[in-house]
Amino acid sequence: MILIAMLLSVAILFCFSEIRLHKKSRIPAEILVAMDNKVTEGEIYAEENEDKDHFAAYSSINKDVAYVLCLEDDDIPRVIPVVYTPDDYDKYFRLDLYKQYDSMGTVFVDDNSSLESFHLILNGHSSLTKDTHFTFLKKYADENYFTMHPYFQLESAEGVETYFVIGFYEIDLEKEKEPYLGFYQGEIDLKEVMEEMKPYVLQSRSYHSDTNRLLTLITCNMQKKDSRYLLIAERVEVEHE
Repeated sequence: MILIAMLLSVAILFCFSEIRLHKKSRIPAEILVAMDNKVTEGEIYAEENEDKDHFAAYSSINKDVAYVLCLEDDDIPRVIPVVYTPDDYDKYFRLDLYKQYDSMGTVFVDDNSSLESFHLILNGHSSLTKDTHFTFLKKYADENYFTMHPYFQLESAEGVETYFVIGFYEIDLEKEKEPYLGFYQGEIDLKEVMEEMKPYVLQSRSYHSDTNRLLTLITCNMQKKDSRYLLIAERVEVEHE
């Protein structure tokens, strides 16, 4: 049984660098710029290996990459690497994939979950001025956008998983800190969780099964002093080519 507990240890969430697909390459343009002479595009994506997946590309840059999020934002593919460092979970709070200082950091797995958790929690920065990693998540507050973007994918060394977005929420920590996420590891009662989250819902839809793995993306609402957006999705089974 769970339920929702506060995560005061991650009181400030982050604003991460935007990563978009380059028109002629599946290596994001900003990564190509950041590479300089460290790694060339050709070293990662030679023409004969153009079918190589996103996870392979990013994990070749940094072995701490555990996942790659792939979301469709209208006509813009969002391809976002996620790092996992269980011994120092917020190591990349202000580091880029090359472990160089970057105020935008890198998206990372929260310390309240692990790669094996039933509920995977990912933290990412937003920005007032840049179209960074999780800045675009605020679009899910719009009913039409929420309706038109129900799925996204999560790539890893194990393959590709598809997630179905079941809710988008906002919690204002100035008014109420208690529900600021933090599902305990292990089995949880999804029905009860959804009921407890109702006061904070901006958009929601019915979920397929209360036994499917959950994935939550967390970022700041930059329009308020201390508010968080939460996008909750469930893993669903689909065929991948």
